[in-house]
Amino acid sequence: MARTAVRRRRRAPSVAVVDEQVVGFAKAGPTRTTQGVPPPVRDDELWSLYVLGEYHGTGIGGLLLDTVLPSNRSAELWVAGANPRARRFYEKHGFTPDGAGLTDSLGFALIRMVR
Repeated sequence: MARTAVRRRRRAPSVAVVDEQVVGFAKAGPTRTTQGVPPPVRDDELWSLYVLGEYHGTGIGGLLLDTVLPSNRSAELWVAGANPRARRFYEKHGFTPDGAGLTDSLGFALIRMVR
């Protein structure tokens, strides 16, 4: 595989680039509070993380996660309960379900994971 670069930008997502192509992104920040959502239990939240399917298992997702939320930082995130691959990825990086859940505006059941 070609050299992978992860670039962190202020107020913009961090991106993973392979051969001058963006193959993933991640963004984190202060935990958001929204009406109807269980109250936050951590100060920081993973807002988004996405890696193109062809790059799953390459370590790029972990690099992105560590860029926006270093492994020594406690945080929370919301993940689709029906996405076992994503749940295993987050568990590998120290997150565990805390029992909170909700249904988003599109009808997806989400669970909160914390570390």
